[in-house]
Amino acid sequence: MMTGKVVVITGGASGIGRAAALAFAREGARVVIGDVNVSGAESVVATIKNAGGEASCLLVDVTKAADIQNMIGHAASQYGGLDFAFNNAGLVGSVAGIVATSEEDWHSVMATNLTGVWLCMKYEIPEMLKRGKGAIVNNGSVTGLVGMPGPIANVATKHGVTGLTKVGRSPICHSGNPSERCGAWRCSFSFN
Repeated sequence: MMTGKVVVITGGASGIGRAAALAFAREGARVVIGDVNVSGAESVVATIKNAGGEASCLLVDVTKAADIQNMIGHAASQYGGLDFAFNNAGLVGSVAGIVATSEEDWHSVMATNLTGVWLCMKYEIPEMLKRGKGAIVNNGSVTGLVGMPGPIANVATKHGVTGLTKVGRSPICHSGNPSERCGAWRCSFSFN
């Protein structure tokens, strides 16, 4: 099912992103990892290649549109297009609560967790539409549904990711094509 398909994964150098990269590769997908942790991403790429898979990685800061455009362009030029995306990069940030969280921490988490997901979708969707189909998973959290005390910026962004994903489910929002459909695991959508 995944053989020959192309996936981009942000935050693929460790944790859930690493596990997703390895799983996609095991199923035959060609994997592009975008991460600020280049050495970690290179390690995942080496693991995939040692197992006979195809993978590459780039330095990607999801708060920078140019980095995301470069990642999507790399997937298209290196592997011929884009079929899947896992927008996984994120930060927990300060757990100090509303009063003690610094503005710097707030803005950093907002930029990575929410703006980063939006920027990824903004550039992934047009590339997928060239193939007429695709699927995107945005990494959300239970904190995006119920909240919790402490990591307030993370909670706010995960609520935002849930909302952004719901907006992304509306065909009018990305291409105006009423044949697009969406459905999913927490904070995901797909269209074909």
